[in-house]
Amino acid sequence: MKTLIAFLLTLTAYSFAQAEDSEIIKFKDWRADKIDSHTVTEKQACVAKTTVKNEDTVLEVYAEASPEGGFVQPVVQIVTTAQQPALGVMAKSLPGSRKTPLSISLKETKTIEIKVPGDDGEPVKKEVERQVFLVKFKDKDQFIRLLKNKNSIEGTFFNAEGDLAKAKFSLRGSHKTISKLMATCI
Repeated sequence: MKTLIAFLLTLTAYSFAQAEDSEIIKFKDWRADKIDSHTVTEKQACVAKTTVKNEDTVLEVYAEASPEGGFVQPVVQIVTTAQQPALGVMAKSLPGSRKTPLSISLKETKTIEIKVPGDDGEPVKKEVERQVFLVKFKDKDQFIRLLKNKNSIEGTFFNAEGDLAKAKFSLRGSHKTISKLMATCI
């Protein structure tokens, strides 16, 4: 009986250890992690990402955990709360290349809590609109190759009236980071 209890405790501890976030690699402007709960889907995933400086806008190669084990084929997405509501994004590598459209796949309003540094009071609650834009699945492999081989990507957010804002993503370190993500998770 004691052996069975010890085995079950070991198995439980192993399961909890497997569910923790872990860094796969961090290289230059990119990082890849196995995460227990993605900020949008709240599911386990492997994510390689870079962030626009001083903004809450992230370019991700995202592979969700499969119920059968392992991870599904990755998607490329831009997740933002920093931009005005948009209908889509046109992305192009710099210097110029053909543009790749990203379509809106999720728009949600969430209340987040922000802890003000140096203030011992209650966190400030703020409503933010999060938007997720996806590269079409048929363009995914070509776009991932572009991410791995160019220096930067510029995303132009647009609505019915025209362009709203631009976000420039550094691709320094993307080749090594995305390759490591694919080797580890896919």
